[in-house]
Amino acid sequence: MGYFSSAVALLALATANGIQQEADTFWHEKKLIGPTMWGFSPDGLTIYAPDGNVLKEHRKKQLCKEFINRRGNVTNDCSFFSAASDGHRFVYAAAFNPFSKVEIFDIDTGDYVGYHETCSTPLDLDYHASRKEMWLRCASKTEDMPGEIDVFSSGAIGVEQSMTYLNATGRPYGRLVTHHSMQGHAYASVYDDNKVYEIDVSSKEITDAYEIPKAYGSYEIVYSVQNEHVYARTRACCTCAADGVGADAECESDKLVTVKTGPYASAIPQNGTCSSRTCEGTSSDPGVFEFDPVSKTFLGFHSIKEGSGFGADPISSPDGSCILLLPNDGGQYVRVLKPNKNGEVSSFATDINVAFEGGSPGKVEVEDVAFIKDDKRNFLVIPSKSSNEVALVDMNDNYRMIKIKVSEASESSGTSKRRVEWALGTDYVWVTGGGADEKYIIEVGENIDTAKVVKTITEVADGNMIFVNNYERLRSEESRNDLREELMAASAKASDSDSDSNPIGIAALIIACFSLVVGVALMVKQMEKNKPKTLLGDVENISVDGSLPSVK
Repeated sequence: MGYFSSAVALLALATANGIQQEADTFWHEKKLIGPTMWGFSPDGLTIYAPDGNVLKEHRKKQLCKEFINRRGNVTNDCSFFSAASDGHRFVYAAAFNPFSKVEIFDIDTGDYVGYHETCSTPLDLDYHASRKEMWLRCASKTEDMPGEIDVFSSGAIGVEQSMTYLNATGRPYGRLVTHHSMQGHAYASVYDDNKVYEIDVSSKEITDAYEIPKAYGSYEIVYSVQNEHVYARTRACCTCAADGVGADAECESDKLVTVKTGPYASAIPQNGTCSSRTCEGTSSDPGVFEFDPVSKTFLGFHSIKEGSGFGADPISSPDGSCILLLPNDGGQYVRVLKPNKNGEVSSFATDINVAFEGGSPGKVEVEDVAFIKDDKRNFLVIPSKSSNEVALVDMNDNYRMIKIKVSEASESSGTSKRRVEWALGTDYVWVTGGGADEKYIIEVGENIDTAKVVKTITEVADGNMIFVNNYERLRSEESRNDLREELMAASAKASDSDSDSNPIGIAALIIACFSLVVGVALMVKQMEKNKPKTLLGDVENISVDGSLPSVK
C-alpha cells in the first residue's frame, strides 16, 4: 500500500513538473511578432509584417462556425464589424458568427485567446486606456445582454461588468467615443434620437442627455483632445417627391414629418422621411455639430464647401490637431477644420481639392484617411473608393497634394468602403482593394513626391485592417535604453573630471549601478508575487470603483 501511494505521489509530481515545464517553455520561448498589420476578413485573420510578409494566419475553418444568416442562407464567413487593440495585452475584433461576440487575440504572438459574448450587432470598439477597459457600442440589446453599451476589462476577460441601456428605440444604431481626458465620461450617439448621451465611466449609467438643435439624431462621432470637443454627423428629416421637384429628395413617402433644416424647413408637417440613406447629402442635411462637454453646450454646425453639396462625416487626427470633414460631394473636396481652445468653435483651415473621378453626386466618396505624423512628416493619405487614385497631402507645405494610382486597372478595385492604415513608425501605408481581392502597400519617404506602390497582395478578401504594436513593451524598452545612456553619460562625465580615475573602477561602477536597478526591479516583482492572491488578482490593486486590475 505504501509503495502504491509513493508511486502515485511520484506520478503526480512528474505531471505537475511537466505542466510547470510547459508553462516555463511558453514564456521563455515565446516568439514576439512585433509591429504588425492585422487583416480581418470573411476568410479569417491574417497577420502581416509592415512590408507585407505573412507572419500568422487564423483560417476561416478555425475561427468561424457555420450558421444561418438573416437572409436564411448557410454561411461560415467571418463577419467583423470593428477591430481595436489595447496596446499592451490583446487585440479585439467585434464579430457576428453565429452570435455577437468579441474575438480576442494575444498582442505579442497573435494566438487566439477566446471570446467575449456581447450585445447584438457590435459596431464600435473604443479602448479607455487609463481604465484599461474596452468599451463596445452595439446596435441593440438582447434578452441576455440588457444594454447597447458593453464594457469589459482587459485584465479580466470573461468577467461581466455593467451594461448601459440607452432607453431609446428598439434598435438604436449609433457610435461611441471615450477618452481619459473626458473627466470620467463617455458619449454616445443614436441615429434616430436627437440627443447626445453622457455616460459615467465608473457606474456605466447615463448621467445626462443633451438635445441637438434641430436634429432628428446623430451618428459618426469623434473627439479632439486638442480642445476637448465632440464632433458628430447630424441626422435630419427631409421632404420627398416622386420626381424630386420641389423637395429635398426623389423618394416616395406617405408619412408626414417635421423638417427642421434646409430650404423646406417648416413647423407644418410635410410629406417626407427621416431615413438617413434618403436624407443624407440633401439640402436638409445640416452637417457636423460641435459640442463642448466641459460647458455642456453646442457651439455650432460645420458645413462643407458651398456649392459642392451638403453633409459630411467627421474624422479627428490622433493628436486632435485637425478635424476632417469627408463630404457628401461625390469626391470633390475634403474640408480641414482647426480646433481652437476649449469653448471656442473650430475654424476653417482649407478645402483640399482631391477631385476624384467616378463618385456619385451627393454621396460620400472618401470614407477613410490615414495620418502620417512624426518628427519629419505631417502627411495625409486620402484614398478614393470609386477610382484607383490615392491623394497624399503635405499638411506642413500649404496642403500641397499629389496623386498616385494603386492599380492601373480600368475598373476601380474599391468597394463600398476603401480602407487605409499607416504602419506607425514605418514608411508603409496599406490600402484595401476589396473589389479586386487585393491590398496595396505604399512606401512614403520623407516627402510625398517619392511615394509609390511597392507591393500588391492578391487573392485576399476585403475587410478591416488595424496596425498593432505592444506599446507598453516598447516604452519599457525605451526607458531601459534611456537609463543605460544616462549611466554611460554619468560615467563619461566622471572620467573627464578626473583624468586619474581608474577605467576599471568606472566600468565596475556602471555595472554596479545597472545591477542595482535590475535587482530592485526583481525584488519588487518577487514581492508582488508573494502577496496573497484572489481569483481577481492582487487585492491591493483593485480600485474603489470596481474596475479590475491587469493580470500579469
